[in-house]
Amino acid sequence: MARHERDLKQEQIWRQRLDGQRASGQTTRIYCERHGFAETAFHYWRRTTAKRDRVIQAVSRPAFVPSPSALRSILLVLDGPP
Repeated sequence: MARHERDLKQEQIWRQRLDGQRASGQTTRIYCERHGFAETAFHYWRRTTAKRDRVIQAVSRPAFVPSPSALRSILLVLDGPP
């Protein structure tokens, strides 16, 4: 698999590890040593998932949100029988 391709299974595993470390209260170094994975890989996945989350948040935000004052200035006129 090319390095730039997204491996969702690996990402899920590392998200669980990242959550586990936060919940444990242990330092990154201690957590990695106790669970048998490289601290450098842990930091890589923390950066990578944070970046992906920022991209998802940026894309999911609405491009336009009208201000309350703009909403008050809208006048709707309907022509037709009552």
